[in-house]
Amino acid sequence: MKCQHNLVGLELADRGEIQRNPALKIGYLDQSQGLLDPDMNLVEAALLGLPDWEPHQMHTFLIRSGLFHYADFETRVGDLSSGQRRKLQIARMLTGRANLLALDEPTNDVSFDVLEGLESAIQAFPGPVIVATHDRRFLQHFGGQVYRVEAGRLIEQ
Repeated sequence: MKCQHNLVGLELADRGEIQRNPALKIGYLDQSQGLLDPDMNLVEAALLGLPDWEPHQMHTFLIRSGLFHYADFETRVGDLSSGQRRKLQIARMLTGRANLLALDEPTNDVSFDVLEGLESAIQAFPGPVIVATHDRRFLQHFGGQVYRVEAGRLIEQ
């Protein structure tokens, strides 16, 4: 979604400029999963951009969170199923110390148990969450403001 790509800094504004607070740390869940390096193994990819984390800490997090098993750790990202890549994205988002979440179609390619875990993590998140989704069931689980895009305009529902 172009609006989210502008928000997270993946695209430039069509006009004007986007200013972000330097303290802003966005946890971004990419619908296309294109930000994952297919040649890295699972743990390398999970640790990317987390200089304070050691591999053993990530191993513990991945197992305790129920997202992965020890046997998965050496699997190349390119060999993961789309559901496993989504779980990797969720793990990266949860460990990245974000203060704003931007989720692009977060319910794609996840099993119901992973969806429940994602919903719990979002409900426990203390900051704002921006979600682009077509999943009405997912939207019903959360309060807050809901908008739709119609003819290029943002309309509150």
